[in-house]
Amino acid sequence: MPDILQIVGANLYRLRNKNGFSQEKFSTISGIEISEIELFEKGKSDMYILTLAHIAKIFGVSLSEMLQPPVVEEKYT
Repeated sequence: MPDILQIVGANLYRLRNKNGFSQEKFSTISGIEISEIELFEKGKSDMYILTLAHIAKIFGVSLSEMLQPPVVEEKYT
């Protein structure tokens, strides 16, 4: 089971890409340094709960959604 940092990082990566934001664009929108975004997405750095709440608000999701393992969508051909 992935740890919480990996889960949050995977959700950040998923939501950022789903919304069409590059790391640079998300950095501009959020005020979070690109280097921090990279570390968050890799699950290599933790963040304050207020930072996580700020990110969740940008994407219009709840804090609990940010903490849930992402659902892997299977594509059938």
